[in-house]
Amino acid sequence: MPPASAPHGRPATRTTLRHHLRRALGRETNALCRRSDRARSRLVLTLALSLVGSLVLALLAALLVLHREQVGALHDAQHRHHLTATTLTPATQDNTRGVGDPNSAQAQATWEYPPKVHDTGQVDVPPTTGASATVAIWVDDTGRPVAPPRPGTAIMANAAFAGLGSLAALSTTTLTLYTLRRRTLDRRADRAWEPAWERVEPLWSGRTGHRPGGGDQ
Repeated sequence: MPPASAPHGRPATRTTLRHHLRRALGRETNALCRRSDRARSRLVLTLALSLVGSLVLALLAALLVLHREQVGALHDAQHRHHLTATTLTPATQDNTRGVGDPNSAQAQATWEYPPKVHDTGQVDVPPTTGASATVAIWVDDTGRPVAPPRPGTAIMANAAFAGLGSLAALSTTTLTLYTLRRRTLDRRADRAWEPAWERVEPLWSGRTGHRPGGGDQ
């Protein structure tokens, strides 16, 4: 006995964005198109435009952060100076940055900045640094130790995070509003369906001309 063939279901139909546009503009050729269908098409078009707008705004946010970070990096490059300092004491554990961190140590050191102006203070050093060792440090215009300038990769990462975060927030808000509006339209269409079917069904089924108790003689 040959195996029964699998039933072929009705293929799923997918309304294209172009079709939604025609329907939203009132150019739908289907006579069965309802007002709720046109409202859904307008909602779909609004969703598409909102998502594109979210992408554009996220890109602008990333570019703004990138510009701000680059301006800050340029300022740092103009006002931070790379020097060589000489340690006065061996490296000691820096407990202010985390207890037991083997990569965090400081030592008392001396350096010269501005020229012919000597200064001393605590600077970051490798944990194995001894006294009288030379270490590289960064100072500002007054000679105070500062953090090194941020690398370009960190600047790009901050801009990317800003863009992706903005896109996620805007897209989530847009999709949430779309879902709520779509549910409202569906409930409205369901409420309108019953009375419309009560008017159309007798005409569609031919029951309008039926007489109770009648029949062919």
